[in-house]
Amino acid sequence: MIKVVVEFVAEATVKTTAYVYDDDDALVDPAGCTAGAEKCVSLKITDHDGTVLVPSEGDGDDIMTRSDKGIYEHYLYTDADYVKGWYQGQVKTTDGQGTTAKVSFGHFSFRIK
Repeated sequence: MIKVVVEFVAEATVKTTAYVYDDDDALVDPAGCTAGAEKCVSLKITDHDGTVLVPSEGDGDDIMTRSDKGIYEHYLYTDADYVKGWYQGQVKTTDGQGTTAKVSFGHFSFRIK
């Protein structure tokens, strides 16, 4: 489940929180992750033209930060020059490694006004 507030004014902070649950609805870290568990949960945010804003160049795929067991967060800081309009987001969770890994996607959108 991804929790997102839908509208923000420019100069706001857009917080994305991803919750990772197992089959019994318990919060869990993805299997196969160690101390750097946030690398198993990645985030992509694009603007209305399809330009990738997050991760930005040089960020890599591990920009979501583990705040607690099964909870991962990212903060997007906007300013007055941010383009107004709708943005699309995708959280990708990889549970396990190699050919047996299970990959799940969550999609969301938000607007800067």
